[in-house]
Amino acid sequence: MDKEMLNLLIQTSLTILGWIVMIIWAIKQINIANEKSLELQRILIKEKNKQELVKEIIIIYKDITDSLECLLQAGNNFIHNFNLENSPLTEHIKSINFSAMNLIDPINQAYNKLGSDISRMDTWIELSSNSLPNTNKIKNAIMEYQKHFSYQDNIKPVWLDYQAMLVTYKSRTLKNHNALYDVWKEISGSIIKVKKDFIEAMILIIQENLIT
Repeated sequence: MDKEMLNLLIQTSLTILGWIVMIIWAIKQINIANEKSLELQRILIKEKNKQELVKEIIIIYKDITDSLECLLQAGNNFIHNFNLENSPLTEHIKSINFSAMNLIDPINQAYNKLGSDISRMDTWIELSSNSLPNTNKIKNAIMEYQKHFSYQDNIKPVWLDYQAMLVTYKSRTLKNHNALYDVWKEISGSIIKVKKDFIEAMILIIQENLIT
């Protein structure tokens, strides 16, 4: 084989080898790019899901704060009319009915709505706690609600005392009016405390998972 033919074969072989190396390198780069793209997609999907979780939690949080406010207002309306009903200053005003009897149902309706909203939040937090940081604050707020409004670990909450007094009032046998005032004062303080705890928890959640 002459020298020129040998040089041609060598150059051709180098060219083919070069192309093979380039193809292998290109395939490798494509694979790397695909892996990075897939990883980016996973991150984006995860972040998108996180944002959706936060948005849903905010929606439930708004429902909870509305329900807390409704319960507070319903209780205040009842106690205000109860006070007028039993005030000696209004005994002579026969044309106005100050009875608080028809204001008990709105209290119970507001309480039932609040319980439903708290249950929704509790379920949602259980489902999303692995994806969202700082959900313990919300769990603590839920526990604060349960301590005052839900029968837990054989401990009777103040809400049951209040309900017992409302039933007694409805039967027109309530004698200790001051006790009703005192228990409502405790419950209204609990409502304000639970609302404050939820606000602080949501501030932390939003700060950690900023929504744009």
